[in-house]
Amino acid sequence: MNRRQHGVSLVELMVAMTIGLLILAAIFSVYLSSRDSFRTSDLVARMQENARIALQIVAEDLQATGYLGNTANPALIEGRRGGPGERPDIGSDCAERWYVDMAAMLVIGNNQVPTLNGTSFAERCMNGSNYLAGTDVIALKRASSAPITSMAPHNNWLLIRTDPMRGAFFIGGGSEPSGFDPDISTTRRWLVHVFYVARDNHDGRIPVLRRKVLGAGPALHDGQSDLVRGIEDLQIQLGIDTNGDGTVDSYVEPGTEGFARIVSARVWVLARADEPEADHDDSKNTYVYADKSYTPDTTSDGLVPAPHRYRRLLLSRTVTFRSKWQ
Repeated sequence: MNRRQHGVSLVELMVAMTIGLLILAAIFSVYLSSRDSFRTSDLVARMQENARIALQIVAEDLQATGYLGNTANPALIEGRRGGPGERPDIGSDCAERWYVDMAAMLVIGNNQVPTLNGTSFAERCMNGSNYLAGTDVIALKRASSAPITSMAPHNNWLLIRTDPMRGAFFIGGGSEPSGFDPDISTTRRWLVHVFYVARDNHDGRIPVLRRKVLGAGPALHDGQSDLVRGIEDLQIQLGIDTNGDGTVDSYVEPGTEGFARIVSARVWVLARADEPEADHDDSKNTYVYADKSYTPDTTSDGLVPAPHRYRRLLLSRTVTFRSKWQ
């Protein structure tokens, strides 16, 4: 005998819908958790990459400070500040003729913009740079690691030709210095770099590492306005040799080394995530480095969200100077 077919009851339907909603809620919760984890992992990965890149650029450039090419004696360079054929001053330089000052290969501002020979870098090369106060400024000079093989791409650039006995600055595309044996001399670009931390040019919310470079003209300008984003602090200490044995006896803050020979440096970069996280509290962390002990504040300065809402990463590196530039 055929039995009549019945649909589900209202109670059965409500139970099924409730179970389905619970399953959907669980799936959505897992999705939100996965999305937040992915977002956090992405922020951390970008922060780590930025910190490593910034540290590598600064450290490798710093390591070669004072390198001259085929000579090791700055006093043999023609065109240097105070020497024969002294190069003219350029208005964009950080101080008068600093770009060819062999007595100031490394200039550091300890938590401030540097001052050299009575001139603040803020008056000339760093005027209007959005410099972030309380961070170190590292300014250095050196010859390029690789000799140039063609003059054509270097018109109006400052170049340096050296052999074991002498050296000379000259402008690419102009008159070249004579008397150099091509078998024992090389021509290289003269590099002038100023590293500093600033607020980004967009809305000032993100700290960036910048580098001023000596380019065509010659003139000092921002070669890369935002070299590395998310760099909140740059610090350096100098390793000094006080007893003349060629090894580091202590690390000191820039400006306190006196007449001791500088043989190495420690560099720190404090990287910050690009975006804040509402559930992150960085005020629980204290970052100790160089002469600083920094605990992120819980109040906003009005321009960016409270500092404690950002993740941070501190990296350091020790470098030994290759050249005896003092």
